[in-house]
Amino acid sequence: MFIKFAHLRALFLKVAFRQIRSVFRDSRGIAALEFALVLPVAFASLFSVIEVARYHYIDSKLQEVVRVVARDHQTVGNDDERTALTASKVQADFATYIAGYFGTELSLDDLVLNISVYDDVANYVDGNAVIGTDVVGATSQLVVYSVTYNWHAITPYLDTLLSNDIKTLTVTKVIQNEP
Repeated sequence: MFIKFAHLRALFLKVAFRQIRSVFRDSRGIAALEFALVLPVAFASLFSVIEVARYHYIDSKLQEVVRVVARDHQTVGNDDERTALTASKVQADFATYIAGYFGTELSLDDLVLNISVYDDVANYVDGNAVIGTDVVGATSQLVVYSVTYNWHAITPYLDTLLSNDIKTLTVTKVIQNEP
């Protein structure tokens, strides 16, 4: 009886090893398996490239909008026109340019425009802004236009992976008003 059990055991192991070898030799389904392994990585790479390109596109356009708004207010003709510029007028000009450059791609709710006026470079470096009603500063003063945009990724999965610091885009322009 003992001999028969050992013989059956050897036969079972021989058959099992053949089955295992045939599974590893069988190449059917390899393409589907490779596709299933590579596809998520390929899609993640594709969407990452799209998001990075979109981020830089928005950054470039915001740089241009802030430059144009700052330049328009830098070259205001005389002091009467300069004092007539109110914060709401500057915000309206900014909103008009944003709509012209971006259309409906950006929401104005996600954009914040801050304007600070400084008497000279030393005050700018020290952070001593001039407090007053003159929004765009008097002649020869420094004016800092700063726009903060809360960028949202179009891919929800990527949006959750990014920290809030990465998703806040800040554009700053410093100009000196013409005399």
